[in-house]
Amino acid sequence: MIYRKFQDKQLSALGMGCMRLPICENEQSKIDIDAVREMVAYAIENGINYFDTAWGYTNRDNQRMVGKAVHDFRDKIYLSLIICYSSGAGIGFHVMKGYMDTIPKS
Repeated sequence: MIYRKFQDKQLSALGMGCMRLPICENEQSKIDIDAVREMVAYAIENGINYFDTAWGYTNRDNQRMVGKAVHDFRDKIYLSLIICYSSGAGIGFHVMKGYMDTIPKS
């Protein structure tokens, strides 16, 4: 794997985008967590240490499921969390609150 320096970190030049995760029963709201864990482990075993996810992916459940999949590798990876923000009419507040509500409190 080729790595690039970013600030004081060494990030893999190839990252794993998590927008389209495997699903169960052809149902977009049911992410196949076992398949996601397998994909994440394979990526890490092959040198990928940069993962990208966003609040709005997969019915707003993507970040939680990616968090479960990378839990055992937290000290080995860099995770980019993307949120949508707009300055119009309080939209940004509601998006940010929705995002913060998805983060486990522990």
